[in-house]
Amino acid sequence: MDSEMLTCSLEDFQTSYLPFVPSPDDVKRVTSQVESFGWFSKNDQGTYEWPELKQSDWDSKTESKIYTFLLGIAEVIRRQKFEDSGRNPNRVEKPKVIYHDCPNQNIFSRILGADFRIDGCLKLNDKADPASETLGTGSSETLAASDLAVIAEYKKSPSDYVDNRQKLVSAVNHVMNEDPRRMFMFGITIEKTTMSLWYFSRSHSTKSTEFDFAKEPEKLVSVFISLMFGSTAALGYDEAIRRCCPPGERIHYEYRIIDSQKRLRYFRTRESLSTYRSLVITGRMTRVWRAVEIDSFGGKEITGEAVALKDVWLDELADIESTIQDKIFTAVQEEYAAGESSRIRLIQGLPIAQKLTTLIQTGAYKQYFVNILCDQQSQSATSKAKPENAIPVKGLFSSSTSDPIARSHLEAGADTSRHTSNPALFASNPTSSLNQHINDRTYNPKKRYLVVYSDVGKALHNISTLSELFKVLEDIVFALAILFIANWVHRDISSGNIIVMGNGQSIRGKLSDLEYARGFNSQLPLAKDPKTGTAFFMAYEILTGSKALPGFRDLTRPLDLEEVKTYKREPEQNIIIYNFSHDLESLWWIVLWFLLACIDHEPSRLLADTIFQDNIFNPPSQRARIFLHPNFLDEVLDQNLHEQLKVFSPEISNAALLLLHGYGHCHYMNKVLDPASYTSLYKVMWSMVTGCKDICDNQTALPALITHQPEGSMQSSLPPSNPLSVHGSAPAQAGPASKRGVPPHRDDSDDDEPKGPLSKRLKTHQPPSVKLAEHSMIPAGKQF
Repeated sequence: MDSEMLTCSLEDFQTSYLPFVPSPDDVKRVTSQVESFGWFSKNDQGTYEWPELKQSDWDSKTESKIYTFLLGIAEVIRRQKFEDSGRNPNRVEKPKVIYHDCPNQNIFSRILGADFRIDGCLKLNDKADPASETLGTGSSETLAASDLAVIAEYKKSPSDYVDNRQKLVSAVNHVMNEDPRRMFMFGITIEKTTMSLWYFSRSHSTKSTEFDFAKEPEKLVSVFISLMFGSTAALGYDEAIRRCCPPGERIHYEYRIIDSQKRLRYFRTRESLSTYRSLVITGRMTRVWRAVEIDSFGGKEITGEAVALKDVWLDELADIESTIQDKIFTAVQEEYAAGESSRIRLIQGLPIAQKLTTLIQTGAYKQYFVNILCDQQSQSATSKAKPENAIPVKGLFSSSTSDPIARSHLEAGADTSRHTSNPALFASNPTSSLNQHINDRTYNPKKRYLVVYSDVGKALHNISTLSELFKVLEDIVFALAILFIANWVHRDISSGNIIVMGNGQSIRGKLSDLEYARGFNSQLPLAKDPKTGTAFFMAYEILTGSKALPGFRDLTRPLDLEEVKTYKREPEQNIIIYNFSHDLESLWWIVLWFLLACIDHEPSRLLADTIFQDNIFNPPSQRARIFLHPNFLDEVLDQNLHEQLKVFSPEISNAALLLLHGYGHCHYMNKVLDPASYTSLYKVMWSMVTGCKDICDNQTALPALITHQPEGSMQSSLPPSNPLSVHGSAPAQAGPASKRGVPPHRDDSDDDEPKGPLSKRLKTHQPPSVKLAEHSMIPAGKQF
């Protein structure tokens, strides 16, 4: 969280983030109303006195008893009327939310494994509103996470601020993971009488400066007026998404999309295809649903044909996927029309050259990319821009004696899966290189992007055999070669972005998720926000920020030794530029991950734990040793691979050596920006994939891939929980978090659950089954 946090003045927070700022006259009038009810009073010296906040109360009462006055103040404010409420679209005449004091109340959540309670909140009103139908769940016994509009945490002691903040962030992260409607959320922390406001979004999060509400109650009143009389959209709920639970059915969501022809189109989710728990609030937060098109909110299905609907957060000014795909396809056609000067000439002599040329001639190359049916062309849901005077701040979630990064990983309710070798919960979150300073961030706003695919497949990590793996990867080598001809790089090759269509002999692979693809040229990277990618499969140079330079003593196999003799001892450029070899290297890491982590063989899975970690601040040293030192790679494969898989070792080792040699060629010869220097690497990857496929064809007894978490399996090699159980999904499969996968479930009682400061936290109330849970607390027919 440290890398995404800002701080600003209370005044800037109110004007930049809150739904509206009440007029001084309204604040003065309502403050007087609250005072008339006896919650506080002004003495002759002009200071305020609070009957409920005497020193004896602080000494003898519990937190839950002391802070009940917040409910009383909120009730006074809730009954107020304001004459100008209709002039501001972010403001409503009657409150959409009510204050709820709930330190001992269970939280109902669709996400299994939740372990938090909250002190208080502003929750969606459970009374019907004719304009937007019913907002809340209507249950008084159980508080639903989906109803939590603003979360409050309070402590009697000022020294407990870290505990307060960690619990707030954990709860907010949980709610924003669960509820796709959320564009952003607000929070409140109180230590004794000191209050801070918080804003959380996919682009950044901000904390206001503190104020003492006991001395300045008008500020407390102003904040409550703004939050309680703010519209649901101004409180962070996206009006283009509705949460529905018809009688006898599971919870589902309905999305409204404005397509390229300005038509309103509606889609109803059927099941989740991508489910993972983000460990940070900022980022893309990709969700993918199996869905069907309907004629309106709550309407009838049009054809019943299944589609895949992706919901993702992108930088506000970023090109959308359909635009990027069109640019790539246009670039390919322009290269074909260029004749002798075309980049197509660079691939001549490669094993794939003839087929690739035919694909381009006929236009059939498009089949290697997912087909986009429609997408959201207008910019609707966005996060807010940061205040001009907001500044980055570190250490908000740690005491002065604690390491902020380490503590942030141990927040209450945090997921320990960042220490596992299965990336099922990590879907291409933004990452920062080691040498990137927090002040380099631009904190650009993000927009919600909705795209619908006609291709509904599964993620690569959901396949069941190695034969399928290499058949699919053959197609992906073609897809990357097409990007090479277009002069584009993907920048996020992962098992979740490779979509598998069909099965058996008809199985094929398609490349998806082009949001972070860009043209490869001589321009150095300009973006200062964190880099993106899936750490498990990220190229060594991108993950570490260091060049992949082969040691001369490691070049022991037959290579172009005359060229090696001409290498300069130090490369001329010191900047890492994302290039074609980085996409290809990601394929190599995917293959290695399958062979080590997805086989029921303890030595290989233990080795995988040391290589594949979602740790971008301190990448595992084992990863560098394996990739930079070919002899060491040979050794560890021989010692740890499953006996029946050692036949793959020569293919894996040779590809790694040649990739490393390719990096040396580009850096030492100063040819990083020369496309021709990468051509041979496509032959390297094609040879590795087809060589492995041939092995599969000739071996009849290869071990099966692990697709389900076996009883008693090593927790270090499998995802630790079932994030986002949606639509009553069945027990999940192992595999990286993806656009087409369901992660596995770990029972709530696991001993290695993060403990953290959870003095008043109990496990979230969970009914016996997910399917029942989605009916038990939500009355039939309620919708928002």
